[in-house]
Amino acid sequence: MGHLADWCFKRFDQSFVGDSASLYKTVSTDGGSGSGSANVCSLDSNPLNASTSSSASGCVHCANASVASGSGSPGNGQWPSCMSDGLYTFDSSVTSLSSSSVLPSSPSCPPVPSGSPVGSAGPVIDEGVPESSSSVAVLPQPECVAEAPSAEPTSFPSVPVASSSDGPACESPGLVDVQVDLAPGPAPLSSSVVVDVSAVPACSVPSSHPMLTRSKLGIFKPKSYTAALVAEKVPDTIDQALQVPARKDAVMAEYNLVFHRTVTNVGSAVSTYKVIVKAPPGLVIQVQPSVLSFKSLGQKLSFAVTVGAEVGNSMISGALIWDDGVHQVYIVYMGDLPKGDVSISDLHIGMLQDVVPSAASDLLVYSYRRSFNGFAAKLTADEANKMKGKEGVVSVFLSQKKQLHTSRSWEFMGYNKKMKRSVIESDIIVGMLDTGIWPESESFNDTGFGPIPYRWKGTCQNLANFTCNKKIIGARYYLTDGENGPEDFISPRDAEGHGTHTSSIAAGGLVSHANLYGIARGTARGGVPSARIAVYKICWSEGCSDQDILAAFDDAIADGVDIISLSVGSVIPMDYFEDPIAIGAFHAMKNGILTSNSAGNGGPALASVTNLSPWSLSVAASTIDRKFVAKVQLGNGQIYEGATINIFDLEGKMYPFIYGGEAPNATIGPSASYYSRFCFPGSLNSTLVKGKIVFCEYFTDPEGVMQAGAAGAVFQETGYKDYQFSYPLPLSTVNMNDGRMILNYLNTTENPTATIFRTTQDNNQFAPFVVSFSSRGPNPITADILKPDLTAPGVDILAAWSEAASVSDSEGDTHTTKYNIISGTSMSCPHATGAAAYVKSFHPTWSPAAIRSALMTTAMPMTSNNNIDAEFAYGAGHINPLQAIDPGLVYDAGEIDYVKFLCGQGYTVTNIQLISGNSSSCSDDTNGTVWDLNYPSFALSSTPGKSVTRVFHRTVTNVGRGVSTYIAVINAPPGLIIQVQPSVLSFEHVGQTQSFVVTVAAELGNSIISGSLIWDDGDHKVKSPIVAYASILQ
Repeated sequence: MGHLADWCFKRFDQSFVGDSASLYKTVSTDGGSGSGSANVCSLDSNPLNASTSSSASGCVHCANASVASGSGSPGNGQWPSCMSDGLYTFDSSVTSLSSSSVLPSSPSCPPVPSGSPVGSAGPVIDEGVPESSSSVAVLPQPECVAEAPSAEPTSFPSVPVASSSDGPACESPGLVDVQVDLAPGPAPLSSSVVVDVSAVPACSVPSSHPMLTRSKLGIFKPKSYTAALVAEKVPDTIDQALQVPARKDAVMAEYNLVFHRTVTNVGSAVSTYKVIVKAPPGLVIQVQPSVLSFKSLGQKLSFAVTVGAEVGNSMISGALIWDDGVHQVYIVYMGDLPKGDVSISDLHIGMLQDVVPSAASDLLVYSYRRSFNGFAAKLTADEANKMKGKEGVVSVFLSQKKQLHTSRSWEFMGYNKKMKRSVIESDIIVGMLDTGIWPESESFNDTGFGPIPYRWKGTCQNLANFTCNKKIIGARYYLTDGENGPEDFISPRDAEGHGTHTSSIAAGGLVSHANLYGIARGTARGGVPSARIAVYKICWSEGCSDQDILAAFDDAIADGVDIISLSVGSVIPMDYFEDPIAIGAFHAMKNGILTSNSAGNGGPALASVTNLSPWSLSVAASTIDRKFVAKVQLGNGQIYEGATINIFDLEGKMYPFIYGGEAPNATIGPSASYYSRFCFPGSLNSTLVKGKIVFCEYFTDPEGVMQAGAAGAVFQETGYKDYQFSYPLPLSTVNMNDGRMILNYLNTTENPTATIFRTTQDNNQFAPFVVSFSSRGPNPITADILKPDLTAPGVDILAAWSEAASVSDSEGDTHTTKYNIISGTSMSCPHATGAAAYVKSFHPTWSPAAIRSALMTTAMPMTSNNNIDAEFAYGAGHINPLQAIDPGLVYDAGEIDYVKFLCGQGYTVTNIQLISGNSSSCSDDTNGTVWDLNYPSFALSSTPGKSVTRVFHRTVTNVGRGVSTYIAVINAPPGLIIQVQPSVLSFEHVGQTQSFVVTVAAELGNSIISGSLIWDDGDHKVKSPIVAYASILQ
């Protein structure tokens, strides 16, 4: 008997592009024989993840296919360019190839020589194939019309082939004849068989693989396939698999693609460049060759980059650096400022001269000397290594580029215009490290502001018609690498919009009737509208350089800001003292300044959170009770709700409606209709598309429909729908089910029409929940410190915008605006910044840790019902600024606490002393464990399937009523045991401290277990999350 297998593909939430990539499904043997059937689903995901159930669970539009016995593993075929219009499944009409026959071909598909061997066994889904077995690879084949031979097979097994008369024929060979290379008689059950997949003909393959989409439903015509068999030793690692031709394409289908690049030497004539790869978790980058050696100027050398990723709906990125040992900026961090009368600049020059005797001053990029000690300089790799060994150096690391983490939000948190405010709010100075600011925005009007605070020590760089006022009291820009685009202003002025947006969220003034082309009309304001803003422009169109970030911290601390806001993060987690943001935040903490950081946009992947230092605040992004919809109406009156910020009003006019797959630009080659289905740039026939609304199968760049002159577009979205984007033309994105209905309408209507309505506002009844793109924990650097700390609004936020930037940031978009709606942890971070500044305005003497504690312990509870990653997604909960000004108790911490923590993390005494600037020492008595750091949350981890017990020591400070008693309230689910000693804390005056011990025991499975500890005095509920989990990082 045969075997019933589900050939299903789980969702793969990211498209991929590249050369010579194919998707395959692996079926391994279990010793059976005969023929069976299989449900073959659309290519809806990762081909190496499979189900073994006997039904098509989780699949969509599965077509039955008769599968003959046989086994093998993925081959090295290529996706043919003429597969142009269809669902990636077997056709329901399937025939078998005998061992001695050649399939007749369609007129355009001539026959080819035969000769590939085959073997037998029953197919069973399996992710890994044992050495003694083999597997079957499903290879996409051309759209050639083929009929099965009438001859019955001999005693040898046969291979299934799906055939279809649909779709265009291609000028290439037909399906291959398959012959047996085994002894006569029934094939052994565990035969080792090989098919030379290169003999399986395909149409001409384009030099660049077309984009494969996240999902395909059963709404297109079937494709033709053949099955080929191979068998070989199963590789143990991805690297091994990439070296096996029969496995390479299957791996690349999962781990994406190969890019071919060529570089030209314009530096030193004789030079050697070594590759440096920066890849965060979930991203695999391989470069061959890894060394490029040049002998002359103008010489060209080529290399290949293999890029693979397992990602969610959000962007994941890394970096490739070719280093010739000359043209790199390194940061030399030396800790705190030296004591005594020391010329720090001379010290830095002297250190450079020791390593680079000539032209040391020319190599110096920055001298950090206002708030901490260090410098940035152009060094070779060897020179950087020499610098690491010099006395007084804590760390030396390569400067890299960092990424930006890209109303009604304050009202949603109960933070309305009539709320209680402190009279000293106008003395609070918020330092914004971002892309600059648009000073003319009404959000930064200084009408009614008093004199600039006397303690301000900053400056305003008045360049490119940029001026400060009593609201924007300081502005600097940093650009040492010269990497800026033509659109950038060489001044603190914002050309991107990002910095203007974040500044107005944190501290923008009240502006009535703010809106984006009539959308979301209301009052825009920041968390502390009376506060002052100091601008530090560190980011440009080419990114944000580490050396500039550290220079901005150096100035901001010395200038006298009260809060630092930084919506920027690293690509990958970094050691605390090789991360300029962590370094800057440490010295800010030493000076009483809290640094508010975005958690990153790497979600929903676990362990994707960035900005992890325990002395800063890491903020996730969540929704508010508002969402935006852009409805699509068809000519038959049917209306579908799309999720887009559409600023265009078609006034209900019906436009001709066309499917992109029916309007290919034939000049790009035989794969035109494949590309045009997804509306890639250049793929559409402008004659057929101009003035029409186009339906595109996939959510992609709108450049393609704009180039073709379309009146609008409807994109079919397959990923997450909890945030929206703006586009440069009328556009709406619909879900897969609605997309199927729309395509059915297009296929069954003679003259289809449609219109797209301008975006309207609707209620989001599930808010708040953490948005899909927001980075998740656990903490990849210090596993038992919970990050992110909390969450704040970061979805569809209306705030001020640079009038030099377009609404959508798309190529060709000429629409500008004074206020824009965007999403990101870049938006949630300034919400937390504003809330922290608000707390500081009531408690100006509180430490950064006390302010963070107040925000965390008063956060609104969230549940795992809407947030499957629980505390890994939202930390302590959703920020609640009004409650944070009266938290009752705070978990305070200062420099000495963090030094103890660092001692416990293995930092040397020498480095600890350099960092702290004093004679701190690490010993058994002073070393602190991660569980003893006075943090407002509790986390413990171990390996899966084990029990774990941890003891936490904590101290709280009374900032509520003078005489008060707090009782411990414990919430612990099954599998988590929490004990607190003592369980009652009594205080006699404000400022008094009390200590307690929390013992947590947990049985760890494969999921997070979370409870909480609440100190309750009847008025205040001081809540801390307690999280136990099996570490995914071990």
